[in-house]
Amino acid sequence: MSDVAMAAGVSIATVARVIHNNGYVSEDSRNRVESVIKQLGYVPNRMAQGLKNHRSSMIGNIVPLSGFNSIFVLIGDAVDRAAGKLGYNVLTLVTQNDEEKERIHINELMGNMAEGIIITSDTTLDTKTLLHITNAGIPIVMIERARNIPNVDQVLINNIEGAYTATKFLLEKGHRRIGYIGKIIDQDVEKDRFDGYRLALEDATISVPYDIVKQMPEYEYSYGFDATRAIFETLNPPTAIFLTSDLFVVGALQYFYLCGLRVPDDVSIIGYDDTLSRLMSPAITSVAFPLDDIGDTTMKLLMERINDKRKVSKSVILSPVFVDRGSVKDLISI
Repeated sequence: MSDVAMAAGVSIATVARVIHNNGYVSEDSRNRVESVIKQLGYVPNRMAQGLKNHRSSMIGNIVPLSGFNSIFVLIGDAVDRAAGKLGYNVLTLVTQNDEEKERIHINELMGNMAEGIIITSDTTLDTKTLLHITNAGIPIVMIERARNIPNVDQVLINNIEGAYTATKFLLEKGHRRIGYIGKIIDQDVEKDRFDGYRLALEDATISVPYDIVKQMPEYEYSYGFDATRAIFETLNPPTAIFLTSDLFVVGALQYFYLCGLRVPDDVSIIGYDDTLSRLMSPAITSVAFPLDDIGDTTMKLLMERINDKRKVSKSVILSPVFVDRGSVKDLISI
């Protein structure tokens, strides 16, 4: 800053006022300072400012790497937009699903004075470690796959509602034999998606057709292909399938292409998470995450902790959004 001040012919205090946009500076002085900053390539030392103000304006976002699943990228973008509106920067760190790497990232964020930490999707960290972070005064918000831990806030998606809405839509279009492709039920997210499907069928007095229900090891397009093939190799294939990830839809469409089946003329499908559905041919009806609401709610919870010093944990459940793109055939109007 002293180099900038000397080159611009002003005081260091004037340079500081220009950089922080705080206090009066004449237009001539401001123009000279900004010109010199550009010429010298000066970058303010945010770390030093953070030490002085006890604020870093940085939020950490811990994200796993889960194959080709771009939902984490979309959630991260939404959080980044919401944080930017409040003057915060988000540092996103990918864990590669590695427990040791996740611990290293957490230590880095704590050491760099992160004002809050977001954990998107699953985490390998145990409860003791998470409590250590909150006890250090750093609030945590867990998105989508949360655990009930004291002092940790949650932003969840109503997956029962999303799956129920998708299945009910198929039923309203006249479909009665509806297949299901999901991930093995090992967490609440997978259980809730299957429960939504099951409840919609039960409300229509239809038993779950377990011969066309396939639960796969992971959200990957290859499993979508394998599951769809297994379903259509049964003696009584479905007229429609609800798939709990757009990644499964990719695999299903590959199978349909090889078999000469057309969507929705020969089979109707609905995807989930709306990460890829609009990009496919044909475009696929899907259940979308309310991304802007996720970002805004996450930052709101963090700000309540940071600014208002809220102590009681909060859990916010958001409704997904059903997006109809015409991949379901109306059997009633035929």
